[in-house]
Amino acid sequence: MPGAPDITIEKPPESIPVRLRTREEAALQEVGATVVSKPVSLVIVVAFLASLVSVAGIQHWHELSGSAPASSDSRLPGAYDIVFGLPGVVAAVAESKGSWWDRLMVGNHAMLQLIGRYETNLEEESVVSRSLLPRTQALLVRLGGGNEKSYVGRDGWLFYRPDIDYVTGPGFLDPAWIRHRAAGASGGEDAPSSDPLPAILGFKEQLAVRGIELIVVPAPSKATVHPSRFSTRIREDAAPVQNPSFDRFVRALGDAGVLVFDPAERLAGLHSRDARPQFLRTDTHWRPESMERIASELAALVNRRIQFKDTDPAGFPTETVEVSGFGDIAAMLRLPKDQNTIDPEQVQVRQVMDAAGLWRPSRDSEVLLLGDSFSNIYSLAEMGWGEAAGFAEHLSLHLGRPVDAILRNDNGSFATREALVRDLRRGTDRLEGKKVVIWQFAARELAFGDWKQFSLELGEPPTPSFVVPPEGEVWDVSGAVEEVSRAPRPGSVPYKDHIVSVHLVSLQRADGVESGSDAVVYLTSMKDNVWTSAARLREGSTIRLKLRPWSEAAPDLERINRSELADVQLQFEEPCWGELIDG
Repeated sequence: MPGAPDITIEKPPESIPVRLRTREEAALQEVGATVVSKPVSLVIVVAFLASLVSVAGIQHWHELSGSAPASSDSRLPGAYDIVFGLPGVVAAVAESKGSWWDRLMVGNHAMLQLIGRYETNLEEESVVSRSLLPRTQALLVRLGGGNEKSYVGRDGWLFYRPDIDYVTGPGFLDPAWIRHRAAGASGGEDAPSSDPLPAILGFKEQLAVRGIELIVVPAPSKATVHPSRFSTRIREDAAPVQNPSFDRFVRALGDAGVLVFDPAERLAGLHSRDARPQFLRTDTHWRPESMERIASELAALVNRRIQFKDTDPAGFPTETVEVSGFGDIAAMLRLPKDQNTIDPEQVQVRQVMDAAGLWRPSRDSEVLLLGDSFSNIYSLAEMGWGEAAGFAEHLSLHLGRPVDAILRNDNGSFATREALVRDLRRGTDRLEGKKVVIWQFAARELAFGDWKQFSLELGEPPTPSFVVPPEGEVWDVSGAVEEVSRAPRPGSVPYKDHIVSVHLVSLQRADGVESGSDAVVYLTSMKDNVWTSAARLREGSTIRLKLRPWSEAAPDLERINRSELADVQLQFEEPCWGELIDG
Protein backbone atom coordinates (compact mmCIF):
# COMPACT_ATOMS: atom_id res chain seq x y z
CA MET A 1 0.00 0.00 0.00
CA PRO A 2 1.41 3.35 -0.99
CA GLY A 3 2.78 5.33 1.98
CA ALA A 4 2.63 2.32 4.35
CA PRO A 5 5.77 1.68 6.47
CA ASP A 6 7.84 -1.42 5.86
CA ILE A 7 7.27 -4.05 8.57
CA THR A 8 9.79 -6.81 9.18
CA ILE A 9 8.61 -9.87 11.13
CA GLU A 10 11.39 -11.95 12.74
CA LYS A 11 10.88 -15.62 13.42
CA PRO A 12 11.19 -16.36 17.17
CA PRO A 13 13.80 -18.86 18.25
CA GLU A 14 12.59 -22.44 18.31
CA SER A 15 13.40 -22.95 22.03
CA ILE A 16 14.41 -20.72 24.88
CA PRO A 17 15.81 -22.70 27.84
CA VAL A 18 14.20 -21.73 31.17
CA ARG A 19 15.95 -22.69 34.50
CA LEU A 20 13.73 -22.71 37.57
CA ARG A 21 15.20 -21.57 40.90
CA THR A 22 15.73 -24.14 43.63
CA ARG A 23 14.13 -23.65 47.06
CA GLU A 24 17.52 -22.81 48.52
CA GLU A 25 18.17 -20.14 45.86
CA ALA A 26 14.73 -18.63 46.35
CA ALA A 27 15.12 -18.58 50.13
CA LEU A 28 18.60 -17.07 49.87
CA GLN A 29 17.33 -14.33 47.58
CA GLU A 30 14.45 -13.52 49.93
CA VAL A 31 16.64 -13.51 53.00
CA GLY A 32 19.25 -11.47 51.22
CA ALA A 33 16.59 -8.90 50.39
CA THR A 34 15.51 -8.54 54.04
CA VAL A 35 16.10 -5.00 55.23
CA VAL A 36 16.41 -4.19 58.93
CA SER A 37 16.39 -0.55 59.88
CA LYS A 38 19.06 0.87 62.14
CA PRO A 39 16.67 1.49 65.08
CA VAL A 40 15.43 -2.11 64.94
CA SER A 41 19.01 -3.39 64.70
CA LEU A 42 19.98 -1.34 67.73
CA VAL A 43 17.04 -2.66 69.76
CA ILE A 44 17.91 -6.27 68.86
CA VAL A 45 21.57 -5.85 69.80
CA VAL A 46 20.75 -4.13 73.10
CA ALA A 47 18.19 -6.79 74.01
CA PHE A 48 20.68 -9.56 73.22
CA LEU A 49 23.43 -7.98 75.31
CA ALA A 50 20.99 -7.32 78.16
CA SER A 51 19.95 -10.96 78.17
CA LEU A 52 23.62 -11.97 78.42
CA VAL A 53 24.48 -9.78 81.39
CA SER A 54 21.15 -9.63 83.24
CA VAL A 55 21.37 -13.01 84.98
CA ALA A 56 24.95 -12.41 86.14
CA GLY A 57 24.12 -8.83 87.10
CA ILE A 58 21.08 -9.80 89.15
CA GLN A 59 23.06 -12.56 90.86
CA HIS A 60 25.96 -10.29 91.83
CA TRP A 61 23.57 -7.60 93.06
CA HIS A 62 21.81 -10.28 95.10
CA GLU A 63 25.10 -11.30 96.69
CA LEU A 64 26.56 -7.83 97.21
CA SER A 65 23.32 -6.52 98.72
CA GLY A 66 23.63 -9.06 101.52
CA SER A 67 20.52 -10.97 100.49
CA ALA A 68 22.56 -14.15 100.21
CA PRO A 69 24.68 -14.73 103.34
CA ALA A 70 27.60 -17.12 103.15
CA SER A 71 25.65 -19.90 104.80
CA SER A 72 22.77 -19.58 102.35
CA ASP A 73 22.32 -22.06 99.56
CA SER A 74 21.43 -19.20 97.21
CA ARG A 75 24.96 -17.81 97.23
CA LEU A 76 26.73 -18.63 93.96
CA PRO A 77 30.14 -20.24 94.56
CA GLY A 78 30.98 -20.21 90.87
CA ALA A 79 31.27 -16.42 90.88
CA TYR A 80 34.30 -16.67 93.13
CA ASP A 81 36.00 -19.56 91.33
CA ILE A 82 37.55 -17.16 88.82
CA VAL A 83 39.08 -14.91 91.48
CA PHE A 84 40.28 -17.66 93.82
CA GLY A 85 41.30 -19.84 90.89
CA LEU A 86 43.68 -17.32 89.33
CA PRO A 87 46.65 -18.41 91.49
CA GLY A 88 46.05 -21.96 90.29
CA VAL A 89 46.13 -20.79 86.67
CA VAL A 90 49.42 -18.98 87.29
CA ALA A 91 50.86 -22.05 89.03
CA ALA A 92 49.79 -24.31 86.16
CA VAL A 93 51.58 -22.05 83.68
CA ALA A 94 54.70 -21.85 85.88
CA GLU A 95 54.87 -25.65 86.25
CA SER A 96 54.26 -26.37 82.57
CA LYS A 97 57.09 -27.13 80.19
CA GLY A 98 57.71 -26.32 76.55
CA SER A 99 57.67 -23.18 74.44
CA TRP A 100 55.92 -19.95 75.33
CA TRP A 101 53.07 -21.05 73.08
CA ASP A 102 52.66 -24.33 75.01
CA ARG A 103 52.59 -22.41 78.28
CA LEU A 104 50.02 -20.02 76.85
CA MET A 105 47.82 -22.97 75.84
CA VAL A 106 48.09 -24.45 79.36
CA GLY A 107 47.01 -21.15 80.89
CA ASN A 108 44.23 -20.75 78.37
CA HIS A 109 42.91 -24.25 79.13
CA ALA A 110 42.99 -23.65 82.90
CA MET A 111 41.23 -20.29 82.51
CA LEU A 112 38.54 -21.78 80.28
CA GLN A 113 37.87 -24.42 82.94
CA LEU A 114 37.33 -21.69 85.55
CA ILE A 115 35.02 -19.75 83.27
CA GLY A 116 33.15 -22.95 82.38
CA ARG A 117 32.54 -23.72 86.05
CA TYR A 118 31.28 -20.17 86.59
CA GLU A 119 28.89 -20.37 83.64
CA THR A 120 27.58 -23.77 84.76
CA ASN A 121 26.95 -22.57 88.29
CA LEU A 122 25.33 -19.39 87.00
CA GLU A 123 23.00 -21.44 84.81
CA GLU A 124 22.11 -23.93 87.53
CA GLU A 125 22.27 -22.04 90.83
CA SER A 126 21.61 -18.34 90.22
CA VAL A 127 18.71 -16.61 91.95
CA VAL A 128 17.02 -16.16 88.56
CA SER A 129 17.33 -19.85 87.79
CA ARG A 130 16.04 -20.83 91.23
CA SER A 131 13.05 -18.51 90.79
CA LEU A 132 12.00 -19.50 87.27
CA LEU A 133 13.25 -23.04 86.71
CA PRO A 134 11.08 -25.00 89.22
CA ARG A 135 7.75 -23.61 87.94
CA THR A 136 8.81 -23.98 84.33
CA GLN A 137 9.94 -27.56 84.99
CA ALA A 138 6.63 -28.40 86.66
CA LEU A 139 4.78 -27.23 83.54
CA LEU A 140 7.09 -29.27 81.30
CA VAL A 141 6.50 -32.41 83.36
CA ARG A 142 2.74 -31.96 83.03
CA LEU A 143 3.23 -31.76 79.28
CA GLY A 144 5.36 -34.92 79.30
CA GLY A 145 8.80 -33.30 79.21
CA GLY A 146 11.75 -33.75 81.55
CA ASN A 147 15.23 -32.23 81.58
CA GLU A 148 18.78 -33.21 80.65
CA LYS A 149 18.92 -35.81 83.46
CA SER A 150 15.33 -37.01 83.87
CA TYR A 151 12.97 -38.33 81.21
CA VAL A 152 9.22 -38.66 81.67
CA GLY A 153 7.87 -42.01 80.52
CA ARG A 154 4.38 -43.49 80.45
CA ASP A 155 1.90 -43.40 83.37
CA GLY A 156 4.06 -41.09 85.47
CA TRP A 157 7.20 -43.25 85.33
CA LEU A 158 10.50 -41.38 85.39
CA PHE A 159 13.76 -42.54 83.80
CA TYR A 160 17.38 -41.55 84.35
CA ARG A 161 18.99 -40.42 81.10
CA PRO A 162 22.24 -42.50 81.46
CA ASP A 163 20.04 -45.61 81.85
CA ILE A 164 18.29 -44.81 78.57
CA ASP A 165 21.60 -44.01 76.89
CA TYR A 166 23.03 -47.32 78.12
CA VAL A 167 20.35 -49.47 76.45
CA THR A 168 19.97 -47.37 73.28
CA GLY A 169 23.61 -46.40 72.73
CA PRO A 170 26.52 -48.20 71.07
CA GLY A 171 28.11 -51.30 72.55
CA PHE A 172 30.34 -50.42 75.48
CA LEU A 173 32.98 -52.86 74.17
CA ASP A 174 32.93 -51.31 70.70
CA PRO A 175 36.46 -49.94 70.01
CA ALA A 176 34.94 -46.83 68.44
CA TRP A 177 32.99 -46.11 71.65
CA ILE A 178 36.08 -46.62 73.80
CA ARG A 179 38.07 -44.23 71.59
CA HIS A 180 35.20 -41.74 71.70
CA ARG A 181 35.21 -41.68 75.52
CA ALA A 182 38.96 -41.24 75.64
CA ALA A 183 38.81 -38.41 73.08
CA GLY A 184 35.98 -36.72 74.97
CA ALA A 185 38.05 -36.48 78.15
CA SER A 186 40.49 -33.68 78.84
CA GLY A 187 43.31 -36.07 78.06
CA GLY A 188 46.23 -37.41 80.09
CA GLU A 189 45.40 -38.84 83.47
CA ASP A 190 41.81 -37.54 83.27
CA ALA A 191 40.93 -39.91 80.44
CA PRO A 192 38.74 -42.74 81.84
CA SER A 193 39.55 -46.41 81.54
CA SER A 194 36.55 -47.32 79.42
CA ASP A 195 36.96 -51.08 78.94
CA PRO A 196 35.58 -52.96 81.98
CA LEU A 197 37.10 -56.35 81.11
CA PRO A 198 40.76 -55.68 82.10
CA ALA A 199 39.70 -54.23 85.46
CA ILE A 200 37.34 -57.09 86.32
CA LEU A 201 39.68 -59.84 85.10
CA GLY A 202 42.64 -58.26 86.89
CA PHE A 203 40.62 -58.05 90.11
CA LYS A 204 39.59 -61.70 89.73
CA GLU A 205 43.21 -62.83 89.29
CA GLN A 206 44.42 -60.92 92.35
CA LEU A 207 41.62 -62.39 94.48
CA ALA A 208 42.33 -65.89 93.15
CA VAL A 209 45.93 -65.65 94.45
CA ARG A 210 44.43 -65.44 97.93
CA GLY A 211 41.91 -68.21 97.27
CA ILE A 212 38.94 -65.85 97.03
CA GLU A 213 36.20 -66.28 94.43
CA LEU A 214 34.66 -63.30 92.63
CA ILE A 215 30.96 -63.00 91.73
CA VAL A 216 29.92 -60.02 89.58
CA VAL A 217 26.37 -58.65 89.92
CA PRO A 218 25.53 -55.95 87.32
CA ALA A 219 22.31 -54.40 88.66
CA PRO A 220 20.07 -53.65 85.65
CA SER A 221 18.46 -50.30 84.96
CA LYS A 222 14.76 -49.59 84.96
CA ALA A 223 14.94 -49.15 81.18
CA THR A 224 16.30 -52.69 80.86
CA VAL A 225 13.53 -54.37 82.86
CA HIS A 226 10.63 -52.01 82.06
CA PRO A 227 11.24 -50.66 78.53
CA SER A 228 7.49 -50.59 77.85
CA ARG A 229 7.12 -47.85 80.48
CA PHE A 230 9.26 -45.62 78.29
CA SER A 231 8.20 -46.56 74.77
CA THR A 232 4.74 -47.53 73.49
CA ARG A 233 6.37 -49.62 70.76
CA ILE A 234 7.56 -52.23 73.29
CA ARG A 235 5.21 -54.82 74.75
CA GLU A 236 4.67 -55.10 78.50
CA ASP A 237 6.06 -58.66 78.56
CA ALA A 238 9.11 -57.85 76.40
CA ALA A 239 12.48 -59.40 77.15
CA PRO A 240 15.05 -57.24 78.94
CA VAL A 241 16.65 -54.60 76.73
CA GLN A 242 20.42 -54.70 77.15
CA ASN A 243 23.35 -52.83 75.70
CA PRO A 244 24.61 -54.51 72.47
CA SER A 245 27.86 -55.52 74.20
CA PHE A 246 26.32 -57.08 77.31
CA ASP A 247 26.10 -60.69 76.07
CA ARG A 248 29.66 -60.53 74.78
CA PHE A 249 30.74 -59.13 78.15
CA VAL A 250 29.12 -61.99 80.07
CA ARG A 251 30.66 -64.61 77.75
CA ALA A 252 34.14 -63.07 78.10
CA LEU A 253 33.93 -63.16 81.89
CA GLY A 254 32.54 -66.69 81.88
CA ASP A 255 35.37 -67.90 79.63
CA ALA A 256 37.84 -66.42 82.15
CA GLY A 257 36.19 -68.17 85.10
CA VAL A 258 34.30 -65.16 86.52
CA LEU A 259 30.77 -65.95 87.66
CA VAL A 260 28.21 -63.33 86.54
CA PHE A 261 24.92 -63.27 88.42
CA ASP A 262 22.57 -61.27 86.18
CA PRO A 263 19.40 -60.00 87.93
CA ALA A 264 17.86 -58.64 84.70
CA GLU A 265 16.38 -61.91 83.42
CA ARG A 266 15.10 -62.79 86.88
CA LEU A 267 13.39 -59.42 87.40
CA ALA A 268 11.87 -59.47 83.93
CA GLY A 269 10.57 -62.98 84.62
CA LEU A 270 8.97 -61.84 87.87
CA HIS A 271 7.33 -58.94 86.05
CA SER A 272 6.00 -61.19 83.26
CA ARG A 273 4.61 -63.67 85.78
CA ASP A 274 2.61 -61.33 88.02
CA ALA A 275 2.65 -58.01 86.08
CA ARG A 276 4.01 -56.16 89.12
CA PRO A 277 6.61 -53.43 88.71
CA GLN A 278 10.12 -54.36 89.81
CA PHE A 279 11.39 -50.79 90.07
CA LEU A 280 10.24 -47.67 91.89
CA ARG A 281 8.18 -45.39 89.69
CA THR A 282 10.19 -42.18 90.28
CA ASP A 283 13.54 -43.65 91.31
CA THR A 284 16.48 -45.37 89.57
CA HIS A 285 16.40 -48.36 91.92
CA TRP A 286 14.57 -51.64 92.35
CA ARG A 287 11.60 -52.10 94.67
CA PRO A 288 12.32 -53.69 98.08
CA GLU A 289 10.55 -56.98 97.30
CA SER A 290 12.50 -57.27 94.04
CA MET A 291 15.78 -56.60 95.83
CA GLU A 292 14.92 -59.22 98.46
CA ARG A 293 14.20 -61.82 95.78
CA ILE A 294 17.56 -61.19 94.08
CA ALA A 295 19.35 -61.35 97.45
CA SER A 296 17.64 -64.68 98.19
CA GLU A 297 18.64 -66.25 94.86
CA LEU A 298 22.19 -64.93 95.09
CA ALA A 299 22.53 -66.31 98.63
CA ALA A 300 21.38 -69.74 97.42
CA LEU A 301 24.03 -69.63 94.68
CA VAL A 302 26.77 -68.62 97.12
CA ASN A 303 25.83 -71.36 99.57
CA ARG A 304 26.04 -73.95 96.77
CA ARG A 305 29.47 -72.79 95.55
CA ILE A 306 31.33 -71.76 98.71
CA GLN A 307 32.37 -74.11 101.49
CA PHE A 308 32.10 -71.99 104.60
CA LYS A 309 33.36 -72.83 108.05
CA ASP A 310 31.11 -75.10 110.06
CA THR A 311 29.18 -72.66 112.19
CA ASP A 312 25.65 -72.57 113.45
CA PRO A 313 23.40 -70.50 111.15
CA ALA A 314 22.88 -67.01 112.50
CA GLY A 315 19.35 -65.82 113.17
CA PHE A 316 18.36 -62.36 111.99
CA PRO A 317 14.87 -61.25 113.02
CA THR A 318 13.07 -58.79 110.74
CA GLU A 319 10.57 -56.00 111.20
CA THR A 320 8.30 -54.59 108.48
CA VAL A 321 8.23 -50.81 108.16
CA GLU A 322 6.24 -48.62 105.76
CA VAL A 323 8.23 -45.89 104.01
CA SER A 324 7.01 -43.08 101.76
CA GLY A 325 9.16 -40.84 99.62
CA PHE A 326 10.06 -39.26 96.30
CA GLY A 327 12.60 -40.94 94.05
CA ASP A 328 16.02 -39.65 93.10
CA ILE A 329 14.92 -38.99 89.50
CA ALA A 330 12.06 -36.83 90.78
CA ALA A 331 14.58 -34.88 92.85
CA MET A 332 16.68 -34.23 89.72
CA LEU A 333 13.67 -32.54 88.13
CA ARG A 334 14.03 -29.81 90.78
CA LEU A 335 10.31 -29.14 91.03
CA PRO A 336 8.84 -26.55 93.45
CA LYS A 337 8.61 -27.69 97.06
CA ASP A 338 4.83 -27.27 96.96
CA GLN A 339 4.46 -29.21 93.70
CA ASN A 340 1.62 -31.69 93.20
CA THR A 341 2.77 -32.95 89.80
CA ILE A 342 4.42 -36.10 91.19
CA ASP A 343 2.97 -38.08 94.07
CA PRO A 344 5.11 -39.79 96.73
CA GLU A 345 5.50 -43.53 96.51
CA GLN A 346 4.86 -45.89 99.42
CA VAL A 347 6.64 -49.22 99.98
CA GLN A 348 7.13 -51.76 102.72
CA VAL A 349 10.69 -52.63 103.73
CA ARG A 350 11.88 -55.41 106.02
CA GLN A 351 14.49 -54.21 108.49
CA VAL A 352 17.03 -56.84 109.49
CA MET A 353 18.21 -57.05 113.10
CA ASP A 354 21.16 -58.65 114.81
CA ALA A 355 21.98 -59.22 118.46
CA ALA A 356 22.94 -55.57 118.99
CA GLY A 357 19.97 -53.99 117.20
CA LEU A 358 19.87 -52.88 113.56
CA TRP A 359 22.05 -55.06 111.32
CA ARG A 360 25.64 -53.92 110.82
CA PRO A 361 28.46 -55.34 108.62
CA SER A 362 30.96 -57.69 110.24
CA ARG A 363 34.62 -57.49 109.23
CA ASP A 364 35.13 -61.05 110.46
CA SER A 365 32.75 -62.43 107.82
CA GLU A 366 33.91 -64.77 105.05
CA VAL A 367 31.75 -62.78 102.59
CA LEU A 368 32.62 -59.28 101.36
CA LEU A 369 30.05 -57.28 99.40
CA LEU A 370 31.21 -54.34 97.28
CA GLY A 371 28.12 -52.39 96.29
CA ASP A 372 26.74 -49.06 95.13
CA SER A 373 23.39 -47.32 95.63
CA PHE A 374 21.49 -50.47 94.59
CA SER A 375 22.84 -51.99 97.81
CA ASN A 376 22.36 -48.80 99.83
CA ILE A 377 18.86 -47.80 98.71
CA TYR A 378 17.00 -49.40 101.66
CA SER A 379 19.99 -49.50 103.96
CA LEU A 380 21.20 -45.92 104.23
CA ALA A 381 18.68 -43.69 106.00
CA GLU A 382 19.96 -40.60 104.18
CA MET A 383 18.60 -41.98 100.90
CA GLY A 384 15.07 -41.63 102.26
CA TRP A 385 13.83 -45.22 101.85
CA GLY A 386 14.46 -46.68 105.28
CA GLU A 387 17.51 -48.24 106.90
CA ALA A 388 18.94 -51.68 107.68
CA ALA A 389 16.71 -53.18 104.97
CA GLY A 390 19.05 -53.20 101.98
CA PHE A 391 20.85 -55.69 99.78
CA ALA A 392 23.66 -56.47 102.24
CA GLU A 393 21.18 -57.02 105.08
CA HIS A 394 18.99 -59.40 103.10
CA LEU A 395 21.98 -61.22 101.62
CA SER A 396 23.14 -61.82 105.19
CA LEU A 397 19.63 -62.88 106.21
CA HIS A 398 19.37 -65.49 103.45
CA LEU A 399 22.96 -66.69 103.84
CA GLY A 400 22.33 -67.20 107.53
CA ARG A 401 25.68 -65.62 108.37
CA PRO A 402 27.26 -62.17 108.83
CA VAL A 403 28.45 -60.21 105.79
CA ASP A 404 31.19 -57.59 105.48
CA ALA A 405 30.35 -54.68 103.18
CA ILE A 406 32.02 -51.70 101.50
CA LEU A 407 29.30 -49.58 99.92
CA ARG A 408 29.38 -46.29 98.02
CA ASN A 409 26.46 -44.57 96.31
CA ASP A 410 28.16 -43.80 93.01
CA ASN A 411 31.03 -44.81 90.71
CA GLY A 412 30.50 -48.52 91.21
CA SER A 413 33.16 -49.16 88.57
CA PHE A 414 35.95 -48.16 90.95
CA ALA A 415 34.82 -46.50 94.22
CA THR A 416 34.42 -49.63 96.35
CA ARG A 417 37.61 -51.23 95.03
CA GLU A 418 39.42 -47.96 95.72
CA ALA A 419 38.13 -48.00 99.30
CA LEU A 420 39.29 -51.61 99.68
CA VAL A 421 42.76 -50.70 98.34
CA ARG A 422 42.92 -47.73 100.72
CA ASP A 423 42.34 -50.02 103.69
CA LEU A 424 44.97 -52.46 102.44
CA ARG A 425 47.56 -49.70 101.91
CA ARG A 426 46.98 -48.51 105.48
CA GLY A 427 47.74 -52.01 106.74
CA THR A 428 44.11 -53.08 107.35
CA ASP A 429 43.56 -56.41 105.59
CA ARG A 430 39.86 -56.38 104.68
CA LEU A 431 40.43 -59.58 102.64
CA GLU A 432 41.71 -61.64 105.56
CA GLY A 433 39.56 -64.78 105.99
CA LYS A 434 37.36 -63.96 103.00
CA LYS A 435 36.21 -66.76 100.70
CA VAL A 436 34.06 -64.80 98.26
CA VAL A 437 33.81 -61.18 97.09
CA ILE A 438 30.49 -60.13 95.56
CA TRP A 439 30.89 -57.05 93.38
CA GLN A 440 27.57 -55.32 92.67
CA PHE A 441 27.52 -52.27 90.41
CA ALA A 442 24.92 -50.53 88.22
CA ALA A 443 25.02 -51.97 84.70
CA ARG A 444 25.18 -48.46 83.19
CA GLU A 445 28.69 -48.21 84.65
CA LEU A 446 29.77 -50.65 81.92
CA ALA A 447 29.26 -47.87 79.37
CA PHE A 448 30.00 -44.75 81.43
CA GLY A 449 32.19 -45.83 84.36
CA ASP A 450 35.91 -45.37 84.91
CA TRP A 451 37.34 -48.89 85.13
CA LYS A 452 40.58 -48.11 86.90
CA GLN A 453 42.90 -50.94 87.82
CA PHE A 454 44.36 -51.29 91.32
CA SER A 455 46.94 -53.44 93.01
CA LEU A 456 45.73 -55.31 96.10
CA GLU A 457 48.99 -54.96 97.99
CA LEU A 458 48.93 -55.02 101.77
CA GLY A 459 50.93 -52.16 103.23
CA GLU A 460 52.36 -51.43 106.64
CA PRO A 461 50.39 -49.34 109.12
CA PRO A 462 51.66 -45.78 108.51
CA THR A 463 53.56 -43.80 111.09
CA PRO A 464 51.09 -41.19 112.32
CA SER A 465 51.97 -37.89 110.66
CA PHE A 466 48.59 -36.22 110.18
CA VAL A 467 46.42 -35.10 113.06
CA VAL A 468 43.70 -37.47 114.29
CA PRO A 469 42.05 -36.92 117.70
CA PRO A 470 42.06 -39.94 120.04
CA GLU A 471 38.84 -41.94 120.19
CA GLY A 472 36.23 -40.28 122.35
CA GLU A 473 37.76 -36.78 122.01
CA VAL A 474 36.40 -33.83 120.03
CA TRP A 475 38.77 -30.96 119.25
CA ASP A 476 37.95 -27.35 118.46
CA VAL A 477 40.49 -26.38 115.78
CA SER A 478 41.13 -23.81 113.07
CA GLY A 479 43.25 -24.10 109.94
CA ALA A 480 43.74 -23.09 106.32
CA VAL A 481 42.31 -25.03 103.39
CA GLU A 482 45.20 -26.28 101.24
CA GLU A 483 43.03 -28.42 98.93
CA VAL A 484 39.35 -29.33 98.77
CA SER A 485 37.56 -31.81 96.54
CA ARG A 486 34.58 -30.67 94.49
CA ALA A 487 30.95 -31.12 95.47
CA PRO A 488 28.36 -31.94 92.79
CA ARG A 489 25.57 -29.49 91.99
CA PRO A 490 22.34 -30.35 93.79
CA GLY A 491 19.97 -32.11 91.42
CA SER A 492 22.73 -33.05 88.97
CA VAL A 493 23.38 -36.48 90.50
CA PRO A 494 21.07 -39.31 91.62
CA TYR A 495 21.77 -38.93 95.33
CA LYS A 496 20.85 -36.29 97.90
CA ASP A 497 23.90 -36.26 100.19
CA HIS A 498 27.62 -35.84 99.58
CA ILE A 499 30.90 -35.55 101.51
CA VAL A 500 33.98 -33.57 100.45
CA SER A 501 37.59 -34.16 101.47
CA VAL A 502 39.71 -31.27 102.76
CA HIS A 503 43.48 -31.02 103.30
CA LEU A 504 43.83 -28.68 106.28
CA VAL A 505 47.17 -27.02 107.11
CA SER A 506 48.42 -24.61 109.80
CA LEU A 507 46.19 -26.44 112.24
CA GLN A 508 45.74 -24.85 115.68
CA ARG A 509 43.73 -26.15 118.61
CA ALA A 510 41.57 -23.67 120.49
CA ASP A 511 43.02 -24.88 123.82
CA GLY A 512 46.56 -24.12 122.62
CA VAL A 513 47.79 -27.74 122.83
CA GLU A 514 50.35 -28.64 120.13
CA SER A 515 49.11 -31.51 117.95
CA GLY A 516 50.58 -31.19 114.45
CA SER A 517 49.87 -28.98 111.48
CA ASP A 518 48.08 -31.13 108.85
CA ALA A 519 44.85 -33.12 108.71
CA VAL A 520 42.64 -34.77 106.11
CA VAL A 521 39.05 -33.96 107.03
CA TYR A 522 35.73 -35.20 105.65
CA LEU A 523 32.83 -32.71 105.72
CA THR A 524 29.18 -32.88 104.69
CA SER A 525 28.89 -30.80 101.51
CA MET A 526 25.32 -31.61 100.41
CA LYS A 527 22.33 -32.58 102.54
CA ASP A 528 18.92 -33.34 101.04
CA ASN A 529 19.98 -31.78 97.73
CA VAL A 530 21.10 -28.53 99.37
CA TRP A 531 24.71 -27.35 99.51
CA THR A 532 26.22 -26.80 102.95
CA SER A 533 28.94 -24.27 103.77
CA ALA A 534 31.55 -26.96 103.07
CA ALA A 535 30.56 -26.97 99.37
CA ARG A 536 31.73 -23.35 99.18
CA LEU A 537 35.18 -23.84 100.67
CA ARG A 538 38.06 -22.60 98.55
CA GLU A 539 41.81 -23.06 98.75
CA GLY A 540 43.26 -20.46 101.12
CA SER A 541 40.10 -20.13 103.22
CA THR A 542 40.54 -20.20 107.01
CA ILE A 543 37.93 -22.27 108.82
CA ARG A 544 37.06 -23.35 112.32
CA LEU A 545 35.63 -26.78 112.99
CA LYS A 546 35.18 -29.62 115.42
CA LEU A 547 37.27 -32.71 114.75
CA ARG A 548 36.81 -36.30 115.83
CA PRO A 549 38.13 -39.62 114.49
CA TRP A 550 36.59 -40.72 111.18
CA SER A 551 36.43 -44.26 112.59
CA GLU A 552 33.69 -43.09 114.96
CA ALA A 553 31.57 -41.59 112.17
CA ALA A 554 32.33 -44.16 109.47
CA PRO A 555 29.70 -46.78 110.43
CA ASP A 556 26.95 -44.24 109.68
CA LEU A 557 28.59 -42.13 106.97
CA GLU A 558 31.04 -44.33 105.07
CA ARG A 559 28.47 -45.30 102.43
CA ILE A 560 27.59 -41.73 101.46
CA ASN A 561 29.19 -40.70 98.17
CA ARG A 562 32.45 -38.86 98.70
CA SER A 563 34.87 -37.00 96.44
CA GLU A 564 38.57 -37.51 97.09
CA LEU A 565 41.55 -35.16 97.03
CA ALA A 566 43.55 -34.93 93.82
CA ASP A 567 46.79 -35.72 95.70
CA VAL A 568 46.65 -39.52 95.74
CA GLN A 569 49.09 -39.82 98.66
CA LEU A 570 46.72 -37.83 100.88
CA GLN A 571 44.02 -40.42 100.24
CA PHE A 572 46.01 -42.93 102.28
CA GLU A 573 46.33 -40.71 105.36
CA GLU A 574 44.05 -41.45 108.30
CA PRO A 575 41.14 -38.98 108.00
CA CYS A 576 39.08 -37.09 110.55
CA TRP A 577 35.40 -36.23 110.59
CA GLY A 578 34.68 -32.52 110.87
CA GLU A 579 31.77 -30.20 111.54
CA LEU A 580 32.16 -26.55 110.58
CA ILE A 581 31.67 -23.91 113.26
CA ASP A 582 30.08 -20.74 111.88
CA GLY A 583 31.54 -17.42 112.88
